[in-house]
Amino acid sequence: MERNYVLGQQVIFDSLKGEIFTDEKIVGLGSRDAAILKLLCEKSNHVILKEEIHEKVWGKVLVSDTSLTKAISNLRKSLAVFEEVSCEIKTIPKEGYMLIADEPFTDALWLDTPPAFEIKNVVSSERTLIDRPTLNSKMNHEFSSEAINENYSFLKENSGYLIVAMLVLIASFFTLFFMVFL
Repeated sequence: MERNYVLGQQVIFDSLKGEIFTDEKIVGLGSRDAAILKLLCEKSNHVILKEEIHEKVWGKVLVSDTSLTKAISNLRKSLAVFEEVSCEIKTIPKEGYMLIADEPFTDALWLDTPPAFEIKNVVSSERTLIDRPTLNSKMNHEFSSEAINENYSFLKENSGYLIVAMLVLIASFFTLFFMVFL
């Protein structure tokens, strides 16, 4: 059971992080998509039955074949972002799927941390990257009116969601209260 799979020339799938990346691009995968790709990599060039994928990825949760089909479609789109990928996911009608690879997968060995590289382009199919605030011993406590207006407009635009969430919480509390005490 490996953590990193080399999918092509300098294209690596990190199964723990659920990312496919090169020196220039990163594509984040959903957890189920990453689990499916890991299963396909572990058994490359062998047919994996749909039932086995359902069992190992979704467990006892009942899902339709559409969920698996959508996940495979997402994986194909994610792999298509990289020109250097030397493998492809093949559908075996009425049976399952197979990851066709020219060479057996080898684990990309890293000791503690991956080698440092500069990310030039980030592509993600499911999540977007945002700037994280940095902690600094000398925090700037000056507030500009533009920043306050930006935050206020965000709250104003999303206040409906906040109200709905609060109403759901209150309704849940009262339901629980009546179930326990009455």
